Amino acid sequence: MKGFSKVRTGIKNPKIALVYGYGTFRNRIFGGNDGTYVLDEDWDNLIILDACRYDLFEDVNDLPGELSSVRSRGSHTGEFMEQNFGGGSFQDVVYVSANPHPAEVNAEFHAVKQVWENGWDEELHTVPPEPVVEATLEMASEYPNKRLITHFLQPHYPFIGEEGRRFHEEYGYTSLDQPDNIWLRMRRGEIDRERVWDVYRENLTVVLPYVAELLEKLEGKTVVTSDHGNAFGEWGIYGHPGSAYIDPLVTVPWLIANSKNRKSVETGETTDRMSLEEDVSDRLEQLGYT
Repeated sequence: MKGFSKVRTGIKNPKIALVYGYGTFRNRIFGGNDGTYVLDEDWDNLIILDACRYDLFEDVNDLPGELSSVRSRGSHTGEFMEQNFGGGSFQDVVYVSANPHPAEVNAEFHAVKQVWENGWDEELHTVPPEPVVEATLEMASEYPNKRLITHFLQPHYPFIGEEGRRFHEEYGYTSLDQPDNIWLRMRRGEIDRERVWDVYRENLTVVLPYVAELLEKLEGKTVVTSDHGNAFGEWGIYGHPGSAYIDPLVTVPWLIANSKNRKSVETGETTDRMSLEEDVSDRLEQLGYT
C-alpha cells in the first residue's frame, strides 16, 4: 500500500517521482544510500538527535565544539539502523535508545538500554529527554570502557515544547499512514509550514540542554549527530519517508565536542540484542511511523 501510494503521488508530482526513482536505483544497485558509516568514525560517545536536519542544528546550536555536516545512510531511522548496524555484532558498543525503531534491527551489542520501555510519557506520546540522560549516565558508569551510543527522540515529532503542546492540542496526534497526518495536511495547505517549522525548531531547543549535560559529564570524545533529517516540501517531500535521499533528509550535523580524556575501549564477550515488546507497534504509531 505504501509503495502504491508513492507511485500515485509521483504521478501527480514528477519531482517526487525523481526522488523515489533515485532511491530505488540506489537501493537495488548499491544496496542503499551512500554516506557515513558512524561506527567507522572516531568517537567514544555518539549522541543521536532523531530527525534533526543540518541547517536547523546549525541555526540553533549553542553546544561547544567543531561543527560540520555528514551524509546519513538513511532518510528514515529504520534505514539508518539497517545500513549502520544490520546483521552486525558490536561487542564494544553500548546502545541507549529512546526510539523503538532500533529494536527492529538484527544486531548484537555489548549491552542495550531501551528507554522507551519504561521512560515513555503517555501524555506527551514520546520519551522526553530526562530519562534518556539518566539511562545514559547509568550505562556510562556501568560500562566505562565501551563506546556509548545515546539516541534521543527529539526533535522528532511529537512536539513537546510549550508551543508544541499547544500545536497538538489544536491538531492532535496522527500516524503517518492516516490522511490527516500533519505532513500531508501541510502539503495540502491545511497547516501553515512556518508554524510546523517553529514547533520543530522548539523541539530541538528542548533537547539541547540535556545534550549539554551529557557533554559535561561523559568521559571521552563525544560526537553529536542525527540519524536523518526532516523535509518541509523540498522536492515535494514532507516528513522523512524511506528511500528519499535529498539533502534535507540525509545532510545531518556532525559536532565534535571538546574532548576530555579518551576512553580505553575494550571489546567484551557479552552480547545483547534489543527486543521487540508487544507495545512497540503502538509506540511507533504514536511517533508517526505506522
